[in-house]
Amino acid sequence: MNITEENTVGEAKDFLHNHWEDGCKCPACSQYVKLYKRKITSAMAYGLVLLYNHIKETKPRPVHIEDFFKEKNCPSSVRGDFAKLRWWGLIDRHDEKPGFYSLTPKGQFFVNGTVEVPRYCMIFNNKCYGFSNERTDIDRALGDEFSYSELMGKSFEPKYKTTAIQTKMFNS
Repeated sequence: MNITEENTVGEAKDFLHNHWEDGCKCPACSQYVKLYKRKITSAMAYGLVLLYNHIKETKPRPVHIEDFFKEKNCPSSVRGDFAKLRWWGLIDRHDEKPGFYSLTPKGQFFVNGTVEVPRYCMIFNNKCYGFSNERTDIDRALGDEFSYSELMGKSFEPKYKTTAIQTKMFNS
């Protein structure tokens, strides 16, 4: 689309909305626009399990994630992508305390194998615009990189027969 004085902002937005899944150049500013499909990586799942185990041992409270993962000698792949778990509602960011996150009840259920979450979320400009219908659990998210039983001290036994209450609580 070549934008001219005859085009409206609404037309430019419609163009972007119709083409952002494949990626396109914004007709107004030339910025590249793409809706990215993101999944919970094995490193993100590993970080979630570490945080879960930490709060089991201590009083649940917000944790400075960068410091926490450095203390655990985690690679940058764990530290760098961890904050993305907020898109699935598995962690909460504490805006009043930059860098601090806490595990949500949904995150705890996910680590315990009680709930599944969408396998993918659709992201543009650091905002979630929806989820896939395909689901994943903590064991599949950990993949072959990490062993659930080694991390948790027990074998993985999924228990996610999602109830109406869980659906209402977690609505994704």
